[in-house]
Amino acid sequence: MKKITLIAFTIMFYSGFAQNYIPNAIFSSPATEWVEMIAGTVMGFSASDSHTADGSGCYIVVSNGSFNSHILQNISSSTLPSGSTFTIKYWVKGAASVKVQSRPFSDKNNVLGITYTIQQDDTWELVEEVYPFNPSANIIVKFFNRINVPGTTVKFDDVSLELGNTLSVKNNEKNIFSVYPTVTSDYLTIKSKTGSQIDNVEFYSITCQKVRALNLSKDKA
Repeated sequence: MKKITLIAFTIMFYSGFAQNYIPNAIFSSPATEWVEMIAGTVMGFSASDSHTADGSGCYIVVSNGSFNSHILQNISSSTLPSGSTFTIKYWVKGAASVKVQSRPFSDKNNVLGITYTIQQDDTWELVEEVYPFNPSANIIVKFFNRINVPGTTVKFDDVSLELGNTLSVKNNEKNIFSVYPTVTSDYLTIKSKTGSQIDNVEFYSITCQKVRALNLSKDKA
């Protein structure tokens, strides 16, 4: 069985230094920048939950029985840099096995979105996707609830559109671990999705200082 060392950042699980081109990406009230499409019942902004404790909320996308309930925002091409690759990141929360999707769209870039399946019930999970497109026209960024059961809800928060490939973990290994909850003062659960044995865990602060190292075969957290 493969043994691996997991390096975790205690403050953020993704890089926050690239410029984000989506206005009100943290869903501050009343989140009127966002437009609801094919909405289910009671779909809308919520101040009762948030991925981060920054006073913002999240957006609840409720299925109307189709696969197409979503929110969107139109981003002017004049605010976007030229480039051939962009990264979309977002945090999502819902029931395990519910499918969601991000999708950038314009009259010159009709990019098929990448579907993500939620892994853990009621737990914030980070999704990151790289899309090849050049913003020569206005871009519409969409976030979908891809379940056709009426009333199924998912929550989106802290979304971003960044220039280039800004994935947190390279070599397509970003989804081999499940880490939850994202905010804790007690227990942190880390699970391998590939069957690999996690041998060591190292925790780093946002300033890249190592704050703790664990050998899981010897230590107890």
